[in-house]
Amino acid sequence: MKKFIVILACFGLSVAHAQSYDATKNLRKTMTITWEVVSDVNKACAAEYAKYGHKLPYQMDACAVWKGNTCKIITKKRPTESDVGHEIMHCFQEHFH
Repeated sequence: MKKFIVILACFGLSVAHAQSYDATKNLRKTMTITWEVVSDVNKACAAEYAKYGHKLPYQMDACAVWKGNTCKIITKKRPTESDVGHEIMHCFQEHFH
């Protein structure tokens, strides 16, 4: 019984942190996405942002950069589902914070 309660508690926590996005704001229906796993997300994201003339606005757990129909998400070795989903949303909506 304890195992079942712990599983429900963990499931509840992951659901509580989930965000909804307005998919009607997607600018694309298809996108080629690559996923780069790095040990220092902020360093990698800052380098990618600099290529496009942007500065990293704050410390990040993940980021996405895109050009045309290709997008790269950059994450740490163990990102959350929320991190990955959030960055994929950026790919399709072509939106920075």
